[in-house]
Amino acid sequence: EYLYNAALSFNKTKDWEKSIEALENIINNYNDSEYFDDASYLLFNTYIYKATELASNLKYVESVEEFLKILDLEVQNNSYNKIPDYKKRKVFHSIPPNTLKSIARDKYNSGSYKKALFLYEIIVEYNPELEEEINPLLIDSKLKLIASSNYNSLVPAVPERKFWGPEKSILIIENNTEFDLTVYLKGPEYKIIKVEKNSTSDEIKINAGTYEAASELSNADILPYYGEVTYEEGQKYREEYPISD
Repeated sequence: EYLYNAALSFNKTKDWEKSIEALENIINNYNDSEYFDDASYLLFNTYIYKATELASNLKYVESVEEFLKILDLEVQNNSYNKIPDYKKRKVFHSIPPNTLKSIARDKYNSGSYKKALFLYEIIVEYNPELEEEINPLLIDSKLKLIASSNYNSLVPAVPERKFWGPEKSILIIENNTEFDLTVYLKGPEYKIIKVEKNSTSDEIKINAGTYEAASELSNADILPYYGEVTYEEGQKYREEYPISD
């Protein structure tokens, strides 16, 4: 209780360092404390306050590093979709894309795929004109992240029928679930395909060949699918979700 109240006091005076120190002490050493959840939530917000202040002082790299600490918190439950947009915007809208690209590349190279992915998504969100350049890096980070955690294996693609299309395949994705679906493909081309819940995609023409692929529903409780899949030239494929074994 003493540490938590101290952290609250430090927050009021914007002494982020001391507040963070007290909160990290609770989380690291008193995980059975009644204040554990409150401390986690306050730490989550304190990282954001500190990152926002650093960004406003043009200390961009330090600001990003501070913000990324959020992704290590268990309170996040491995999802950063819970971070309100306005809080992200306060930190990231003014940071030059090249700065974010550089930090994202470092995170990727050190195996911090979750942080790299987060930054690549931020870059595209605030700089849509960079989508074509960033998407391959984003997809690569996503695939690495999924491959390094728990997943279901993708089933081999079975062609539905032939069509005339040199070096091309056609993909139709049927999403019969209550969650939005995102498919990531890396191979002869990079592609992100989004299919809303209870809907079917249009015919998607892709370059034929073998892809590293993952598909993910917008529900953290459902494991993503991951694996290698081959789409043959001149073949049309229909993939249905949920995938039946």
